[in-house]
Amino acid sequence: MKKITLCNKILLSLNIAVQSATMTMYLRQGWRDPRLSFQSTNGIDKIRAFVWDKIWTPDTYVRQSIRSRTHDVSVANRLLTIKSSGDVWYAMK
Repeated sequence: MKKITLCNKILLSLNIAVQSATMTMYLRQGWRDPRLSFQSTNGIDKIRAFVWDKIWTPDTYVRQSIRSRTHDVSVANRLLTIKSSGDVWYAMK
């Protein structure tokens, strides 16, 4: 089992009249996957990767939400950083 760390920045607006809330979230998740560790060379100990569909990422969801979506513009708002130890940071908006 992988231990996942979550860090959030949330912008929340409430509508009391219709009893609803809207939330914009910047979500960062971290875990260690030893299969992704690599030998550090020339002082490079981390890489930025654009291979979200090639490695395991958590299937994060918000319970009891009416509607959820990710913020996509011309490019996906995601960042994947892999350290030589196999530590992974995955950020999305």
